[in-house]
Amino acid sequence: MEQGDENTNSYKKRQSIRSKMIISIVISMMIVMPIIGGVFNVVVSKNFRDMQEQILQKETLNLSGKSEQFFNKYIDIMEQAAKDKTVKDFILRTESRNDMNTVEGIGEIFGLMKDIG
Repeated sequence: MEQGDENTNSYKKRQSIRSKMIISIVISMMIVMPIIGGVFNVVVSKNFRDMQEQILQKETLNLSGKSEQFFNKYIDIMEQAAKDKTVKDFILRTESRNDMNTVEGIGEIFGLMKDIG
């Protein structure tokens, strides 16, 4: 019977060691996994914010370029009109904004604006 008791004790010791190893591994994983998850979360969040910022900067530059082109077109039109003698004479003959439609040469100004624009 002693042999049976030794086998039982040996089996219990192996089970006890196995249980302790499993418990220590589980506890270690319960500690390590949240730390890894937190680090992962911080890194991914930072990369996501950086990518969003880069996308917004590119869109801003793109829109800035488009708006500059839009306004430059009309600035060029106004600069051309300002150099035209017909426009200068019309402005000098016009005393107020209210009488623009009655001043001589308004038809030429409208024609010029159609040609320029």
